[in-house]
Parts: sequence; structure tokens; C-alpha cells
Amino acid sequence: MVVRYEFFSNLYEHEKHKGLRKCHKLTYSHVHPTNFERMNVRKAAQLLSRSVAMALNHYRNLKETADKFKGSEGTEKLAMLMNKTFDVLNGRYYAEGISNNINHNDKNKRTVKEMKWATLNAMLTVLYITEKEHESREKNSSSPSEMFCSLTTLKALRLTINSAMALTEELLQHNYHTVLTGKMNQDPIERFFGIARSIDNTPTAHSWLHIFRILSLHNLTKTVVKNGNVDNEDELKVLVGYKKCFVDRFKEIEEERKQAKLTLKDKLLTELSIRYVDHIENQVSSSDVTNDELIYDICGYLLHSRSEVLECRKCKSLLETEESQLPETFAPKNYTLTRTYGYLKLASIQMFKCFKKVESLVDKHFSNNDHIYIRDAFEQVIDQIGSLNLTPLSCDEHPEVLPFLIMEYVQIRFYFESEKFRDLNLAKTKTAVHTEKSYKQVIGMDKVILRLHSLTDTKAHLSKPLEDDIEKIADIIRAEISGAAHSQYARDRTTNGINGVAREIRALQCENRVLAHKTAISTAQHSGWLAASYLNLPTCSKLIATGESISVYQCSTHEHSSFLTPKRKERFPVV
Repeated sequence: MVVRYEFFSNLYEHEKHKGLRKCHKLTYSHVHPTNFERMNVRKAAQLLSRSVAMALNHYRNLKETADKFKGSEGTEKLAMLMNKTFDVLNGRYYAEGISNNINHNDKNKRTVKEMKWATLNAMLTVLYITEKEHESREKNSSSPSEMFCSLTTLKALRLTINSAMALTEELLQHNYHTVLTGKMNQDPIERFFGIARSIDNTPTAHSWLHIFRILSLHNLTKTVVKNGNVDNEDELKVLVGYKKCFVDRFKEIEEERKQAKLTLKDKLLTELSIRYVDHIENQVSSSDVTNDELIYDICGYLLHSRSEVLECRKCKSLLETEESQLPETFAPKNYTLTRTYGYLKLASIQMFKCFKKVESLVDKHFSNNDHIYIRDAFEQVIDQIGSLNLTPLSCDEHPEVLPFLIMEYVQIRFYFESEKFRDLNLAKTKTAVHTEKSYKQVIGMDKVILRLHSLTDTKAHLSKPLEDDIEKIADIIRAEISGAAHSQYARDRTTNGINGVAREIRALQCENRVLAHKTAISTAQHSGWLAASYLNLPTCSKLIATGESISVYQCSTHEHSSFLTPKRKERFPVV
């Protein structure tokens, strides 16, 4: 089987305009990454994930999209295998570790180590087959002409897998109970790089030195300087502080938000209570298999993440169900049952029907392209949901359960829509940058030459001397145009280089000023004399920091007159 990248692109293009998606984390930068985004491990892991593999399988078996995803079996298997390999090599807590315990979820009752080793051996086999296929490839073969990675990367990946397996075997033989492979693939140097990149994601060589100094100064300013001419006895009191103002304002906004949410929930409960029905009929005509599976999966997620609604047994019996209680013809359960490892919750059929009607209103609201300009859109959607005829999914003692779950569902849908809108705008921006063409005036040409195509009689023939003259003129014109274009290109490159150097110098100067300012402020909190020495101020200068402003205190010189008395000379006799 051949893995083709075009299926990932087809998957993104098929789902990018939908509100509910199988791969809601897949964005434009995953499928069309830049040179910097290619190094992002998180994006690679999300692209080669289990959800992407399941989505490829789903759309390949769907009649409407079968042609678009025909032949994607190899791509699906690779994504699933890479996902399992990531999980094996990235174990960070006990449940993901490798041990000799028997896995009771396995039908063959294999140990955890045997199952993990089967995944890694399958990955090594795929690497070996791919490498041999590339070496024996013929010129006119249909297989790709280039490897998916360099030979160095291939050897490093194989070395990582074999080293992890060998080290785990050795630890288990020395009576270690569980091995966490995630600790093997992250060392202190890499962790330090992560801390540095958290300050600046793309540091240059110069800014890296600044970041290193900033991280060092955080500890240096807290220590007492010993054996120096400075002390830590200077006390600094800030006259005005904004922290309390910010905290008080945050508390006020939080109270207003809670009150507004409570008002909306009470209003929704009042409207729904009037229109409650005993049964909701199936909407077969407007049924979408993919949409139904995703709605049902979100319902299960609500029951898992908002578990407080399941504390009452009566409410739990109306909201949650078991696999054995669902009919075999109930198709929306298939996606959740495929994803689960035994811990996902299954929603009841009545809950699914209620939230399917809610989704129809939410999707209708988002189908309008101008919905982003509507003020108080969340409140408007909640008001529209209040006019639906739904079934009560709670007991008489907890009538607020259904309004609470509906508001949480709408909040999740608004989050999905905001992520989709941001991704589409980012895709448009990147596409505009790639397709934009700038036409510049050619400097160095004294005249503009136009080439005219005239309609002449097909029987007319030009004389030989005239043809030769035309060819000579054309050669001269082409040479003049090429020379002028080359001259303009050289000027543009020189100008861009000078501007780039000027921008770098200006950026470095700005960074130096900012760093000096921050260093002086942080150091002046403890020692004004030391802070003054960092700024190369004159001797006997002291900095006093108040907020983000600094005051300089400097000693003044005074003239003193002194007189020297000449020493009286004494004479001694010479013997």
C-alpha cells in the first residue's frame, strides 16, 4: 500500500466549512505547514492521530465521499500506526507505562509489554519495507521517487525505537515494575530549551543570549551580594499598586457573568417547561450520519465532563445508558463505541433527540455568514432554543439539569465556530501571501516597447532580408530588457539587504534598551548601587525604582583646599 498525502488535504478541505467535524483540531497549518511549522511535533502528532485515521475510514465507507477517499487504506493504517507508536514512546504516567502485567482488555491475554512491542516491531517493519522499496525502485515505477524522510532521520528513528526497547528490557529484568518511556525522550537540555522558547518561540542567536541572561537574573537578584560595597538594607515601598484594582475588577466581572448565566438558565427553564412533550419523533428525512455521530459523541462528553448532573439516580437513568440497552440499528452510537477504550459514556436516545433539535437551531444560526457581526449572539440562540418542544431529562427535584446541559452544549459549539473562523481567516491570509504578485517598474530603459500581433493574409510571405532584420531587432530588444531587468534585480537585492541589516540593528538596539531597563528595574528593587553599575553610570550613582520608573541619585563633588608645609632640611657633618 502507498501512503498519499493528498488524502489529508482532502479530509481538511471536506470538513473545514462544517460546524461539527470528525477532526476538529485539524487546521490549515497542519496540512500546509510553513518551514517553521514543519518542526512542530504537536501538529505532526495531531495529523498522524487516531481521530484522523478513523475519519478517513468513515468517509471512505460513506457513499457521498467514497470517490474522494478511494485508496486511502494505506494512509489510514500509517496514521493509526504512528499514533500507537507515539503512545508507546511517550508514556508519562503509570497507566501508559510498560510492564509485564497482563492486559485484561486484550482478547489474547497478552502482557502490556508484548502489546507495546508488537506496535514497535510493526513500525520497524514498515521502515524496513519502505527503505528496501525505495532502493529497488525502477525509473518508471508508480511508487514515489523520494523517501518520506532523509536517511539520517530514518536511522535516528530506528535507533530511538531499538534503544527504548533494549533499555526497557534491561530495567524490567532488574525488577523494575513499570517503565515510563516518556522520560527517555526528554532530557534536561531539551527541557531548558522548552523554557527558553516559552519566552520567545522563535529566538535568534542574539535574542537567545538575552533570554539566557534574563533567566539567570531571576535568581541573581534574589541573592545577597557578599564581599561587596553594597548592602540590602535599602527598603523600597511602592506608593501606588494596580494589583488590587485588577483583582477587584475581575471579581466584579466574574459576579456579573455568573448572574447573567443564572438569568439565562432560569429564563430557558421557564420557556422549556411550558413546551415539554413526552416523546420526540425521529427526523429521518434530514438525517446526516456524520452529524448524528458527532452530536451523540458530544452528548457523552457532556455527561463525562459535567458529571455533577449524574449524582441523582433518576436524572442519571434519563441521561445515561449502557451499550446493551441501545438497539443495534441505532447508528449514532458507532463512532463513540469505536473511539472508546471502555471509559466513554453513552447518552440515552432521548437525550440525543433533544440535542439534535438544539443542534439544528445552532447550525442554522452559524450558516449565516454575518453571524459574527451579531451582538449578543449567544443570548439570541438561547432564546430561540426556548421555543423548542423537548422532553424533560431530569427528575422533579432537579429541573435545572436540561437548561444547564443545553447552555454548555451551545458554549462548546460557539468555541468550535470560533476555532473554525480563525483557521479559515489564517488560511486566507497565507493564500493571499503566496498568490500576491508585485509588479515593479524596470529602471534603466529609456523607451517602452510594445509587441503587436497583426492579422495578415496567410498567403503573404516576408522577404528573407526583412526576416533577418526583425530577428536582429528582437535579439537587441531582448538583450536590453534582460540587462535592465538584471540591473533592477541587483538594485532591489542590495536595497533589501541594506534594509534588512538596518532592521536587525534597530531590533538589537531596541532589545538592548528593553533588557537594560528591565535589568535595572529588577536589580534596583534590591540594590540601587548594583543596578547603577549595570547601566555603566558614573561612580557614586544609585538607582531608586518606583513601579516602572527609575530615579538616579548621584553624589556631587566639592572642592577642598589643602596646604603642604615644606619639610625642613637638616645638615649632617661629613666624617
